[in-house]
Amino acid sequence: MAFVWGGILGWGASRVQISFGFAPLLLFPLLAGVVLGITLGALVRLLQMGNRPTIWAGLVLAVLAAVVSQHYFDYRAARDRADEEIRQFELARRAFPDEVRGHPMLPPDGFADFLTSQAARGRPMGLGGLVARGWTAWLTWFLDGLLVLVAAAVPIAVVLRQPYCDRCQSWFRTTRRGRITPRIARELARAASLALPEDARAPRYRLVTCQSGCGPTGFELSWSGTGSTRAWLDHETRNRIVKILDMGTKEEEKKEPRIHADERGSW
Repeated sequence: MAFVWGGILGWGASRVQISFGFAPLLLFPLLAGVVLGITLGALVRLLQMGNRPTIWAGLVLAVLAAVVSQHYFDYRAARDRADEEIRQFELARRAFPDEVRGHPMLPPDGFADFLTSQAARGRPMGLGGLVARGWTAWLTWFLDGLLVLVAAAVPIAVVLRQPYCDRCQSWFRTTRRGRITPRIARELARAASLALPEDARAPRYRLVTCQSGCGPTGFELSWSGTGSTRAWLDHETRNRIVKILDMGTKEEEKKEPRIHADERGSW
């Protein structure tokens, strides 16, 4: 699937470059790599794939397919343009045989011939009229592929940093989160054996579990700024944390003012 998706992305990149002429040096392969990495990361989460070597291998295959397919679809577009020019030339020569002279440009003789001719023609670098020809053009294409790989690897690395449960074969995900009062935050910190500063303001919590809840539960306390603390909870401690959260929620609901039906007015 990664290989196929890489080919589709390469086709899309080729269409953008041909239709809009948008292919800025360095930026375009980086953007293509980011899109590839984010979409592959979403696919990994959707399919609950957790085998790291398989995921990295899929990424390499996807990047290879994207880079090669982009050049291949450029080649197909060049053939289509050449065929259309030949057709138009033949129509013009039949209509005006005495005025039309010369021969139309022949289409490239295969994919390899197209790449060779493109390298010989040169690739404009957009830097003071600098043009990469021959082996330097091949080098720039290789560097483009490397940029795609690096940019795509960043989102994948972020995804792989998340915990994965080997028992139910699912990625951990956030199952509960929200704001809490400082008092509830201190109770939660004591229950989870976490250190919470006395001046922590606007505390928040987050619970992270696997799909079946068969593994430990990740618990995080955070507060205004960049402060946060985390711990893995066993089932007993998790139940205690959930009980504190439920009691805190009930207390907050009791504090909310009641509004009678005749006081609500119309919206």
